[in-house]
Amino acid sequence: MEDRKKAVLFISAGLLCFAVAWGLVRGFSGRWPWGAPTGVAGPSWSVRQAMNTPGETETGISTAPGKADSVRNAEKWVVYLTGEVQRPGIVEISPDSRLYQAVEMAGGLTARADRENINLAEKVADGSHFHIPAVGQATESEKKEKQPPSAEGSPATPGNGRIDVNHATASELEALPGVGPKLAQAIIEDRTANGPFRTPEDLLRVKGIGPAKLEKMKEMILIRP
Repeated sequence: MEDRKKAVLFISAGLLCFAVAWGLVRGFSGRWPWGAPTGVAGPSWSVRQAMNTPGETETGISTAPGKADSVRNAEKWVVYLTGEVQRPGIVEISPDSRLYQAVEMAGGLTARADRENINLAEKVADGSHFHIPAVGQATESEKKEKQPPSAEGSPATPGNGRIDVNHATASELEALPGVGPKLAQAIIEDRTANGPFRTPEDLLRVKGIGPAKLEKMKEMILIRP
């Protein structure tokens, strides 16, 4: 009789434990699916903060003041302006700018600036120099045009086809009637030794040039100091 009571109590206790376990399983079912991670793998927040350099976010984008500015400054072009601008000197402009933009950075043109002889739409280049002339001031190209030709320069004046015997080369002198390589060289040696020819008749001092030959050459001779 006693053994029978013990068996009943044991079975009752087992059924109670099973009921409690079943209730727990039902209560928490679906909250943590099997196999689903409970967090993102990787270093903890404190570790990530230690790994990031000052002024950088987790994505690596810099937030430090001055760093973005230095990148922007590296993209600027430097141009040197002189002449008739309000603030002559070095200005910084954006790449692929035009001259008028550089002038604006220098405060604009002065009242004396020659606006007709400058091309404000001209493209500028990094490190370039632009001189803004005043009204009446010759530009660089005009200065070069006004310079007298050198001994090796062009011997003829524009459009008339004459030979400047004081500056022509030997090959250019050969274009004169009756002048070959030897006579051309003799003309050069004479003007070097005795100075430039002042009149066509001065060519008579060159050995090999007589009055008849000079008469044929006169129409093609140009005398410039």
